[in-house]
Amino acid sequence: MIFDLSAAIADTEYGNRVNILETVIGLEGLGKYACLIKLIKQGEKISAAVIKPCCETIRQEWEVDHWKKTDDWYRVGEWLELLVLSDDPMQVMDLVKDLPEYMQQERTFDRILNGLRYSPSEDAEKTLLALAEAFPELEKNGDWLKAMHDQLTEASYELFYKFLWDPIKAQHFVNPTRWSHDSFVNIIEKIIRANPDIRRDFIDKLETPLAHQLSRIIGLIVQRLGDDEEITQASLLLLRNGGIMPYGIEDYVTRREPINESSNTFNIAPSSAVEMRKKLLDMTVNDPERNEAAKHVLASIDELRDEYGRPENEPRHPCLESGVPWPISIKKE
Repeated sequence: MIFDLSAAIADTEYGNRVNILETVIGLEGLGKYACLIKLIKQGEKISAAVIKPCCETIRQEWEVDHWKKTDDWYRVGEWLELLVLSDDPMQVMDLVKDLPEYMQQERTFDRILNGLRYSPSEDAEKTLLALAEAFPELEKNGDWLKAMHDQLTEASYELFYKFLWDPIKAQHFVNPTRWSHDSFVNIIEKIIRANPDIRRDFIDKLETPLAHQLSRIIGLIVQRLGDDEEITQASLLLLRNGGIMPYGIEDYVTRREPINESSNTFNIAPSSAVEMRKKLLDMTVNDPERNEAAKHVLASIDELRDEYGRPENEPRHPCLESGVPWPISIKKE
């Protein structure tokens, strides 16, 4: 009967919905939840004023019994997910702002972050930022980063771009918590592709001395932007930052392949660097300032190829038609 009622609401003409909606509002417990989630999935816009009182009741029940039902938060989480899918997701802050410290952990926010990722509200991004301000550890949470990626607007571009150049934050974003390794890289890729001014600044910064903590995250981003020729060329200027060899060169020429979806272990496989090796070879001949550094990078890539194998489309000589002898001669330090 509950699912028939919720389906009927979704299929009824707008002018005939009022009485049925009032019936849903008058329901209690699981019946009300089942109808509301069905309505939301059908695209119905539900007021936070309908959902929030239920959230408050469920949370009060949890506060009374949680000491003997430690895993019962999922019921609260279900209703909080509904709340952030309503017309005013910011209302969720009233329900989580005074959480006890032991509950300020990732699993507490699972359903909330999932709801915000798909929330149709214009305030979804604002709510995500408010959550991160109240609970700073969320900035490293893969689910929070995924939701921010999907809800990202131009208003947050500068915030995340500043995160990128913060050495401490960069260390966190290279290996964010949970299983969402690429989420931050996805956000920065989206920003650089969307904003020409930020893209230009990114290219310019590749020419400046960088903190060594940034090398890995920059390498991952450059890989993702591999179809942008100007960025690929500019990334070679990182040679200036690393002296003989840029830190993290392996991130440019290898990739991690998880052994299976549920495993934290992975194999390292080679990724193609045909064009990069050609440019490096050209630098050894035509770039007096960086020719020795380029030779060392080429030698390092070959060492990685010996260890992890060579891609099928990558010849041993970077550019046979150049006439440059191979293997290349390197000055001894």
